[in-house]
Amino acid sequence: APVMSVVKPGALRVFDDGAMRRIFVNGGFADVTPEGLTVLAEEAVDLGDVDVAQLDADLKNAQDDLRDANSDEKRVIAQAALSRLETMKASLAR
Repeated sequence: APVMSVVKPGALRVFDDGAMRRIFVNGGFADVTPEGLTVLAEEAVDLGDVDVAQLDADLKNAQDDLRDANSDEKRVIAQAALSRLETMKASLAR
């Protein structure tokens, strides 16, 4: 039966002609039909293309931004960016 579901941030495994790729998605929707699966993601990053050193630097900057946030709005934005990067880093470790 067709199903539509929310996709939480994390890694998806994509199989293409026997090759497997891991794609980080930052939320979205999955639509399952008899014809197949479609993922509509807010953001998609091939984890094979992630520069770990750059990701670590981005994480440090996001932590600094959160610490230095001087308004609720900036705090919410900084926390969202930090959570996204932390989830991407965790996805690389799996």
